[in-house]
Amino acid sequence: MEANETHAFAEKVANAISTIMKPSSNADQRRDANAFIEHLKNSLETERCSQLAFELINGAFFEYESCENDRETFARTLRFFALQLIEHNIKTKWNSLSLNDKNELKTFLLNVVTVNCTQKTIDSQFKHGISKCVVECMKREWPQNWPHLLDSLLNAKRSETVLYILWRIGEDVGIFYLPTNVQRRRELNVSLIENMNPILEYIQDCLICGDNDLCASGLRTLTGFLEWYPLNTGNKYLLNELLVNQILIAIPTKLLKQNFDLRYLGFEFDGSDDYEVFYYKFRAEILEFLRGLAALHEEICFRFCVNALKNVIESVKSSQQDWEIVAQILDAICNKITSIEKFSSDGLFILKHLLFLIPRSNDPDTISSQLSCLSALFVFLPYLTEINLLQELLNKIFTLALFNIEGQTKQTRTKAVKNLRRHACCDFLKLSRIYGMLLLPIFPELKSHINTISISNDELSQMEKCTLNEGLFLISNNFCDISEQQKLVHDIINTLDGFFNFEFSTERLISYTGLNLNMMESDALGQNRANLIYFVNSVVGLLKRINRKAALQPSIYPLLHTLLGIASSLNTLWKPEHQLLVHEDYRSFVFSLVTEIEKLQLLEISLTSNSANGIINKTVPHRMQTFLWSLHESCFLAFNAALPLLSPDIYFQNFNFSQALTDCEHLPDSKLRVILKLLVKPIIINCPNDQALFDHVIYNLTKSFVPFLFRSINSKWEAKKMRNLEEDGIEDKEMVESELIEDQLLRLLSREFVEFMAIIFIKSKNKNFYNNVSEDTEMADEEYNSNSFQEAVFSPLGIFLLQRMPDVFIIANAVLMTWLDSIVSYKSAVINSILFKQLISENFIKTSEEAIFLFQQVLTALSFFGEHEQNQSILLQLMLILYEGLVFQLKIMGVKEKLSEITGQKIDNWDALEEKWAKMAASGRASNLDKKKKESLKALLKSVIGVKILSN
Repeated sequence: MEANETHAFAEKVANAISTIMKPSSNADQRRDANAFIEHLKNSLETERCSQLAFELINGAFFEYESCENDRETFARTLRFFALQLIEHNIKTKWNSLSLNDKNELKTFLLNVVTVNCTQKTIDSQFKHGISKCVVECMKREWPQNWPHLLDSLLNAKRSETVLYILWRIGEDVGIFYLPTNVQRRRELNVSLIENMNPILEYIQDCLICGDNDLCASGLRTLTGFLEWYPLNTGNKYLLNELLVNQILIAIPTKLLKQNFDLRYLGFEFDGSDDYEVFYYKFRAEILEFLRGLAALHEEICFRFCVNALKNVIESVKSSQQDWEIVAQILDAICNKITSIEKFSSDGLFILKHLLFLIPRSNDPDTISSQLSCLSALFVFLPYLTEINLLQELLNKIFTLALFNIEGQTKQTRTKAVKNLRRHACCDFLKLSRIYGMLLLPIFPELKSHINTISISNDELSQMEKCTLNEGLFLISNNFCDISEQQKLVHDIINTLDGFFNFEFSTERLISYTGLNLNMMESDALGQNRANLIYFVNSVVGLLKRINRKAALQPSIYPLLHTLLGIASSLNTLWKPEHQLLVHEDYRSFVFSLVTEIEKLQLLEISLTSNSANGIINKTVPHRMQTFLWSLHESCFLAFNAALPLLSPDIYFQNFNFSQALTDCEHLPDSKLRVILKLLVKPIIINCPNDQALFDHVIYNLTKSFVPFLFRSINSKWEAKKMRNLEEDGIEDKEMVESELIEDQLLRLLSREFVEFMAIIFIKSKNKNFYNNVSEDTEMADEEYNSNSFQEAVFSPLGIFLLQRMPDVFIIANAVLMTWLDSIVSYKSAVINSILFKQLISENFIKTSEEAIFLFQQVLTALSFFGEHEQNQSILLQLMLILYEGLVFQLKIMGVKEKLSEITGQKIDNWDALEEKWAKMAASGRASNLDKKKKESLKALLKSVIGVKILSN
């Protein structure tokens, strides 16, 4: 194209754009102008397209440099259109360009970036546009065919356009994984990493230049690289020694908790509770950042924390808060150090120095922080050469475990003293867990000392005894001779002989624990409650800490039988006639829906807030509530620990597990969830694949419990649906709180129930698939879409229970999808995608009523959750499975008529859908066949998806 011809064509483009922009242009003129522009973009030859863009950009630069505002706007629009034209040309026609045209385009773009874009008058829109064009060229040419590009860009000092280019290419390659060609993306990634040092130098120069706009662009560019760039390969520019030291100096002041002051903090926070929540979240983020810093710069961070500890030791004015901050820093850094041996001499020296210092203060909170510092230094103990130092460390821990303030008794100890004693016991537990081999040679002395201090009721509380004993259990796992461990277990069990074959009736439990007495009188039975807690927690400790079942069998089984009896009595306590036997001082606390602590958690109230003060500083009824609820949960914790450890032997011990489900119809949702999570699910998970055990253990356990639990949860969801239709709103605060708590408990129980169903019916190769499934939707989706789930098959237990109780499990799993919780609906739909295939293959669905019921549940779920993409996708998959299986394969009549009635679609439309699917299958193109079927199915169900209808 000649220069004059190009200029004339550019004028036509300018006129078309002017027509589009003019307010006076009519609709026809704008339509014609838009059509011309679109035709130009799609039909113009690549060479002419580039020449036209060059003309528009160059003309705009010089012709409109000093124009009026409206003409300047027009010039900017022309320039931006030219850049769009270039970008479109690169994306769609790059391979058809000649080598000369490519080089000419690259030279032009680079010239614009390095020469024209250095002018301050250039608008941000143009800079963004030119950066897009350069990045598109980079994806295709750099570095092989454009080797000098990066040097040319980085030579353009302090250019915002260069920052835009670096930001876009870094974001595309590292975050958005573009280009899609893996080999090409890998080449770009390698080139960026190889050139990261000069890139970071360039960004650093822009950050310190003093220009606000340039600094903001530099930070955005740096953030884009930090999303994916491995810091340990080029951190001398990002985190050099000077910067790290400056950050470390600032951290202690950031960890310092300020007193809430309305004059200052009142401008940022609604109140002290709001500030408390922020502070603890902020502190957690700072400490996590410190851990990351320690992983990159071990030596600098370790020297800093040692110096901080020395300073607080040497200062006579060090406060409790100073010690707390140093303890947090020390813990964050020492636990991230990998070169422990390198710093061991310094670490052991400061540990020894700190050991002789504690306790310099009589304040239990300060001593507790000092103990935290000591605990953080445990990482250096494997390099200990002085055996006396280990003995001194243990002596100090045991001394603090018995810490007391003069004048205080076991009953009057302050909360701070109790916390310090428990802290010391937990430190012994930590030592035993991590460094059991270090303590093994002195095991007899440790056992003798713990037995001595445990004899007196005035020395250790029952909880402290249990914790110290658990430390012994952990050390004993290192014995080569199992008889030594068996002797320890035997000795501990002998201390529990008072509860062997102890028959608990509910009435006896009430009188034994003092529930029938007022607050003053029941204090006399406090030792009974302590003994009961000690018994249960000792059994839990044995099962959690001993890792060889030969050391526990058979002596542990009578204790587990006793725990079943206690759990049964605690269930029966909730019967109305037994509730009346409990003294009115305790009744409202003992029989609440949740504990007061859990209530705060459900309402998302921080335990450090003023609202929690009355609960943290417990009254007698609060303590009774905590005792009974923790006792109940601990009984099931014992079985949660026992089942994986003692399987399969435990299944042949004639345990009547159903005894723990006695009178569960009276229990609140929170307790039902505990039973389901800690007892019923572990029984299912750990049961061997044995038909006899399925029959005598699993079937007996589930035949009454599953129907009851499903009916209970379903009735509450139905009631909730009705309330949603009837109620306009609740204004009473207490009613709002009560409904919120009930709703949260119902959701938690429902999610536990749906995972229970997954454990029954799905056999996954990943043993940990159903452990620790997150409650949030994203994590749930990730878990249920994992490869391990795709490989899952229908389990033998599922086949067994489906044959025994088909109606119960088919109805329950189908209705689960309609409960008003998107997570429950999604998870149950995934389970049903496997269950429905099994039902169809085994011909479980025989009548049109049964088939229509399943379709109705899926459609109802679509109406509730169809707006959620994940839910919609799996529910459409279920519709596809049911339609192909029940209508195509099993030829069940009457289904299409009912679907037509529900969706408002004519039967002819469903017939047309079947014909369309048949043509798809006949075409032989198997790729994305299911996806295309689901899309056509979605079109027929558009009247249902997301409209929140209710099934009849």
